[in-house]
This record gives sequence, structure tokens and C-alpha cells, in this order.
Amino acid sequence: MPKSDTLSHTIDAAQVTPLYHQVRLVLRESIINGAYIAGELLPTEDELCRQFGVSTTTIKSALKELVNDGMVSRQQGRGTFVTDQVVQSRSWSKVIRLIEQVTAIGEATGIGERDSVVIEPDKNLRQIFGLSAEGRLWRDRHIRLLAGKPLGRITALVPADIAENFVSVGAEDQPVLLKIEGAGVEVAKADQSVGATIADPVLAHQLKIEPGAAIVRLHRRVMDVSGRVVEDLTALYRADYYEYRTELRRYSGDEDSSAPNPWAFP
Repeated sequence: MPKSDTLSHTIDAAQVTPLYHQVRLVLRESIINGAYIAGELLPTEDELCRQFGVSTTTIKSALKELVNDGMVSRQQGRGTFVTDQVVQSRSWSKVIRLIEQVTAIGEATGIGERDSVVIEPDKNLRQIFGLSAEGRLWRDRHIRLLAGKPLGRITALVPADIAENFVSVGAEDQPVLLKIEGAGVEVAKADQSVGATIADPVLAHQLKIEPGAAIVRLHRRVMDVSGRVVEDLTALYRADYYEYRTELRRYSGDEDSSAPNPWAFP
């Protein structure tokens, strides 16, 4: 999120979420996305009050939470500085962007038809997400576009208690996983698989292809540091738009035979 003279539009006093927590989420997302780099001084409390349109007490509480998160440090008489610990979070965000851009589509992609709704999960989903009987899921389903043409259909499921803390800042086509990070969730790992299927009539119509056409299926399940599932995503891409590349290297018997870190791209 770019730095701005006014951020009051990102704060909603009508929300159940406390104002200080909303401010914390916006600042945290700004730091993770690189608007403020390690060692950089944040705006003063008075400047933040003016930008967000909130009280000094609210800003102090938000900054205290960021200190607890390890995102910033406060130095008396000097101000509030972004910590070096942020680098790891920012690196993860870049990895997630790589995952989302499975065909090197870069900035040419956009969002087409979209539907976001809170749903009551079935027994299987309750077990996957560890939800109580009252727990609900937020489902986001949209068509991703490449140069204005349908590329794939993305369906993401997120616990509703996390989704209600999403902050509406930045581009509308921001990946859901970055919204989850912006909501204060510390992502620890993700299990991902790539397979193949064929287009049913509904998907074929949405992607403007023939029923039965080849489809690349990408599934990703993301967990936080406690092991809780925070996202379950299924992406169905047109096979004629999809290309997967990797680099293979020979390892001798004397070297560590364990598989390379799947996140460490050559």
C-alpha cells in the first residue's frame, strides 16, 4: 500500500473490529508490502492521527500492537522504526506472489466476474478448518483475466473470523493470501499440488472453452504458525495458457539427499 496523506477511508467506525486494530492492520500491510522498509521511521503519532482521522489513544494502541508483533520498535525521543524482522515477512509475500502468478502473467492479469459470500461449511470442511458448530467460512470465487480474456477460475475458502478483518486497501485483485497476512495472520507453511482435470459445462462457459477441454488444477492449503488452516484455494486454469518450468540439478551420493526447499527457486 502506498504512503498517503489521508487513510481515513480505510477505517470504519461502524465495524465490530476496534479502531486501533483496524489501524494496526493497515500499517502492518503497508510495512509487509514495502511501503516502509527496515530501519525507516514511521510518521509521528500526530501525523498518523491526522491521516487516519482517529485519536492519539487509538494510534498509541495500534503502535503497541505492532511492537508486540515485532514489526516496529519505539525509541523515546526518536520515534517508531520498522524492524529488521519484517524482511522475513516481506520475503514470504514475494513467494506468494510467485505462486499466484503460475503462468508468469505478471501485471497483465485482472479480475472478472466475482462472488464473495459467507457460507455454512459441510462436515468435511469443518474438520479441515477445525471449525466449531457455529463456525462459518468466507468463500471468494472469481474469474482471473489475462489481457482481458478468461484465464482461470479461483475459489478461496477462509475462516469467516479472519475474513471479517480484511482491510480494503490496495488493488481489488490482490491475492486472498496477502489479505490474510494483512489481517494479522502469521503464515507458516503451505501444501500445494498441481494436477489435471477437464472442464465441465459451467467452467467451460466461464472460461470460453469447449466442455471437456483440458484444465490445470492447482490446490493450495495454507496454515498459520499454530497449524490452523487459514486458506484452502483451488485454481482451475486453461491448459493452453499454462506453462510450468523448473530447473533440475544432479546431486551426488555424497551430498545431502533431502529434497531442496520447494520455495527456493533457482
